[in-house]
Amino acid sequence: MSVLIASLPGDAHGLSVKWALGQKDALVDLICWSDYPQKHASSFSIANGLPCQMSLAREGRALDLDAVTSLWSHRTLKATPPSSIHRADHPPILDSAEHYFRGMTARLEGQAFAVNPSAAKWRYDNKLNQLSVAQACGLRFPATLISNDFDDVQAFIAAHGGCITKPLKFMIWDCGAYDVSLFTTVLKSLEGVNRLSIEACPMIYQERIEKRCEYRIVVFGREVVCVELDSQADPNGAEDWRAIDYHALPARVVAPPPGLVDRLFDFMQRCGFVCGSFDFALSPDGELVFFEFNETGQFLWLEELCPDAPFLDIFAEFLLSARPDFRYRQIGAPCRFESWLKDFPSHAAEARTIHVPTNLDKRFPEAPRATDLVL
Repeated sequence: MSVLIASLPGDAHGLSVKWALGQKDALVDLICWSDYPQKHASSFSIANGLPCQMSLAREGRALDLDAVTSLWSHRTLKATPPSSIHRADHPPILDSAEHYFRGMTARLEGQAFAVNPSAAKWRYDNKLNQLSVAQACGLRFPATLISNDFDDVQAFIAAHGGCITKPLKFMIWDCGAYDVSLFTTVLKSLEGVNRLSIEACPMIYQERIEKRCEYRIVVFGREVVCVELDSQADPNGAEDWRAIDYHALPARVVAPPPGLVDRLFDFMQRCGFVCGSFDFALSPDGELVFFEFNETGQFLWLEELCPDAPFLDIFAEFLLSARPDFRYRQIGAPCRFESWLKDFPSHAAEARTIHVPTNLDKRFPEAPRATDLVL
């Protein structure tokens, strides 16, 4: 019985969950697909009348894949071909590796508890399909247009007296020494907007929702933790609280709004998810509005803001339970994210040493940034 984590090199969530599982004497391995093929070697074999066999080794150390009972596919990067390989050969290598990773993940999911199943990820980690499911579950959400049609966008803005716009997936530009990110932006009209900037990329356009507060609701199986965020306390975070330092965000654990939990479970069951984070807003007149579901939504930053909520311990126990109907029962002193975070510089330094260098290395300096923990 063991847990296999697939994550990014130096990722605070992957590393801290591995640490927490180790504190519970669980067998756990963490792999980064970006280390393939330079540090990973893997094989799959099958023959008529014989069962398939899979192997995965890191720098000569074989992982016991047959013992994996829980698989957490957190966040991954593409493979990293050796620098000695000609750049023109990189695209086919990356495509082949991606197909292999998907096949291997699917095979492991056949024997292990998957958080989350790849079939659910590929279909429902997408706003188009999410909003359709939300509608079927009776959740209120903003009127939405997803488009690159200039005329449709212009008509939508006119119909709603302005709107907000945001990307389908989080956008980040690598500018060398720093990154530039795009958060939710108010759009009052297209006057002066270059037509090509609308037509070049599909974006989400939604009616703007007035907010009293917001909720991030994290679901682990059947364990639900609801955190109320006073996103309106700082004008810079009123439209999108991710744009500010989360440490300044007033937060508290509250009971989920009445009647909501069953709808959340309905949503997850329809999609096939067993874990993830919901984002809602509460309007001034008390209406609850669904924004999105993030199956890899970060949650440990919430433990920093609400230390009495042991998110790290809950998730570690969830992986060990390997049950979609998991409910948390604290056993002994919980593993605290704060305890792991104190040693983050050494964890980050170790990650930079043992993993193949990637363009994410600059994101893991002396301490994690807000966006590393929140997105």
